[in-house]
Amino acid sequence: MLERICVLVLGIIFAVLGLVLVIDGDKFGWFLLLLGLFFITLVFADWMSKAPERKAALAEKEKMAQMDCIWGNQLPHTTGLPVAEKVVCSVYYLPDKLVIESGAANFSLPTDRITDISVITDVEIQKHYTSSIGGAVGGALLFGPLGAMIGGRPKKQMSENVTFYLVFTYQKDDDIKYITFDVTQKVAEARQLKNLFKEQNDQSGRTSIEVNL
Repeated sequence: MLERICVLVLGIIFAVLGLVLVIDGDKFGWFLLLLGLFFITLVFADWMSKAPERKAALAEKEKMAQMDCIWGNQLPHTTGLPVAEKVVCSVYYLPDKLVIESGAANFSLPTDRITDISVITDVEIQKHYTSSIGGAVGGALLFGPLGAMIGGRPKKQMSENVTFYLVFTYQKDDDIKYITFDVTQKVAEARQLKNLFKEQNDQSGRTSIEVNL
């Protein structure tokens, strides 16, 4: 946005200066005028090309307001849902439930069944896996399929690039289940939700599950 504004301002300055010089009979003014108009046209074309994105963002904002959504984002699914890995889902955190939309599939989870929301890296999961007694057992217990998937990787295959995951821990009957998303590109937003959940728990007196690595 700032870059676009700077180019626009520069274009206006060149165009005005060029126009003044053209009026005064200076041929160099034509160069500045055309250059200024080129910059202005460039900014306008870029603004028009992003019109669909702005429209979609506005529609999403209105949708979140209608849902009374506290937090929402578009995140690639990792594990926990009958959705393929890396499929981008719309995740909405409401006062009374977590809503996840993926194409025609909609999932809803009451917030009173969510015991923890955390942000963890593949490096931390691998560390827990290798240090736990029982190896694969420990990896499988930590974050379910995500822990087994990452914990079971040979160390030499662990990427140097750290991957961040947003993990929803919830209760289903007598079992602990997990829904996870890749938030490597949206770590700050994921941590915002994590902190929001913690604040709500502190205010309500609920106890969340803490996992120490």
